[in-house]
Amino acid sequence: FGLVTFVLLIGPILFIVSKMMKHWYGKLYAQYIEGIASAINRLGDGFTRTSLGYYDAIDNLYLESLDPTHREMILLRRQQELHNQDMLRLERERQKAEEQHLKEQQRTRQATEELLAIEKERERRYRGW
Repeated sequence: FGLVTFVLLIGPILFIVSKMMKHWYGKLYAQYIEGIASAINRLGDGFTRTSLGYYDAIDNLYLESLDPTHREMILLRRQQELHNQDMLRLERERQKAEEQHLKEQQRTRQATEELLAIEKERERRYRGW
């Protein structure tokens, strides 16, 4: 009798309570992890800002140490590199758009062929009668 009572009454209640506790502790853990992650991200952002500031300062010192013609040549080379990267990015985007367009054309052609096949089958059946 005790085993049946446990299985039918206390078992489901304990199951429901354990599910609720699991959900509650899951929320607490997620909040704990969120706080830690935001602290780490703030540290990482600070490091990134500091590193970029140092990089800019060192780069400016380097450029100022060059004679004017060499400095202009370096700046033009950097500008050309940025332009080349932009062109490559635009070319990749164009190729993606073209591939999507070709896939869409292929799907349209396939759908048209299927409709034509259905129409031919219908016509064949109609003539067969």
